[in-house]
Amino acid sequence: MYIETRLENNIKVLLIPVRDSKIITIKLIFRIGSDNENKNTLELAHFVEHMFSQYTSSKYPNYSKLISNIKKLGIYRNASVDYSITDYYMKGQSIHFDFMLDVLYNTYVDFKLDTEHLEQERNSVIEERNTLLNDSWTNLTTDINKNLYPGHIRELSQRENIKNVKRLDGKDIINFYNKYYNNQNLVIAIGGDFTPAKTIKKLNQTFGKCNRNGLVTKFTHITNFKYVSKPIISFVKNDNTTSSKLNIIFKIPYTYFDNEKYSIYSISSILSNGMSSRLYNRLRKNAGLVYYIKSSVQLSNTSKTLNNFYLDTEVADNKLTDVIDIIIDELQKIKEAEITNDELIKHQNETKTFKLVEKQNKNPNNLLNKYSTYMLWNKKIITDKDEHQMFMDITKKDIKDIANKMFDMSNVMIMYSGKTNKNKDIKNILKKYNMNI
Repeated sequence: MYIETRLENNIKVLLIPVRDSKIITIKLIFRIGSDNENKNTLELAHFVEHMFSQYTSSKYPNYSKLISNIKKLGIYRNASVDYSITDYYMKGQSIHFDFMLDVLYNTYVDFKLDTEHLEQERNSVIEERNTLLNDSWTNLTTDINKNLYPGHIRELSQRENIKNVKRLDGKDIINFYNKYYNNQNLVIAIGGDFTPAKTIKKLNQTFGKCNRNGLVTKFTHITNFKYVSKPIISFVKNDNTTSSKLNIIFKIPYTYFDNEKYSIYSISSILSNGMSSRLYNRLRKNAGLVYYIKSSVQLSNTSKTLNNFYLDTEVADNKLTDVIDIIIDELQKIKEAEITNDELIKHQNETKTFKLVEKQNKNPNNLLNKYSTYMLWNKKIITDKDEHQMFMDITKKDIKDIANKMFDMSNVMIMYSGKTNKNKDIKNILKKYNMNI
């Protein structure tokens, strides 16, 4: 059960009651993220997330004292930011609901920086980025982003993020807050043990009296976007590893809100979810070439130009081309013939198991995040039950059809890093499949 409503001032509210749990989660979810940045504001959404999640305001000006009180009550707090959403939340015993709501309300309407902690959090942001830079494959990631997102903010490197966050100041943070943290960009999402009518009344007495108006967030997309007309093969030399890192990527023209996503996630599962999946069978069980093979789907909330399907693995340098050959062969097979009945049944049973596990956990957080995303973009909520049914209704023909739309080999990007350049050998593999290179 969920309740979708609006306050007297039109702020969107999502409520998911879980009676007798004695726990409650309150979230402030904003339609703002790093895709809204430009070169001058690079990393600002992240820096704001760090400072706003200290929950300081005129009523609670001292971060150290506030956090001490929060800890004494056993309240868990956290925040996150991605390309298009910033999420702040508190989770604790339902008896502390009024206190948590008061802290979040005062932060929203009257956020004040505790400047003593500004440099501390700046350094924290920098160290987060340094962690990514210290990854063995960071140069490969930079190369991938430049190829996937030309002319978009996502193409910029972690080094550029770090350089810019060093010059941002408190004024930038407050300006960003005033510009984007407003009623139009907000969903208040609450899950747990509460009475809906009483909760809505409290929200109207607090957030409902607030008239924070600002810009409705607009996100950038790749201008002059087009799919490549032939495969892209890119090598990044790395002498500091004992293996090669391989990414095979396809741009796909679907967003998070398109129904095709159910077929896309299904094909991802069939290819690489578990030891009995197609690619695990071929690459690990039969050939012993890799330890893992992962597929991932990146679907934007904001643009049809920012969506991708990834396959990635690590493999010995001298076995790289064997792995590429097998992966392309499997992608061709799933395009040419329908999956087997056993594969479809396995996928359906995995879907059922996942659904039952979620139901058993009775944790509303995933639903709060999922449903609020639809609300932020003014879309009709697809309920968990309806989504489950959409996965169950996927047919063998659906899988074959989406495979043919996704795995156009003229649109493939083979991006890898290691000690040895294998571009010539990779081109020969592609020629074997009659690909124009």
